[in-house]
Amino acid sequence: MKALQHSSPQPIHTPALLKRILIGAVVGLALISVFLSGNIQARPEWGRYWMAKPFLMMAFAGAMGGLCFYFINRFFAQHQWSKTLAIVVSLLVCIAGLFFGFVLGLNGTLWN
Repeated sequence: MKALQHSSPQPIHTPALLKRILIGAVVGLALISVFLSGNIQARPEWGRYWMAKPFLMMAFAGAMGGLCFYFINRFFAQHQWSKTLAIVVSLLVCIAGLFFGFVLGLNGTLWN
């Protein structure tokens, strides 16, 4: 009979986690800034501060993408799988999250 291996959970490395979250938020803000830089034509029904929603949504989506990046890479490293596969899966999750951040942030303003 095989003995079960119980591994203790690895502690979260807070500086690395915060670094990934911050990088993700900055990437999200940079993408939405580039996208909105040419679209300053606001309609009156959108309100005065209509750009706040896209910026907040993209910062949040980028931060959550960075969080997912950290935990996916940590999971793959814990199970001795390929580092390349971990990075590819993490990037796909981050890109999907940023896309949903775009859609949710621009819903009701530039994308009706």
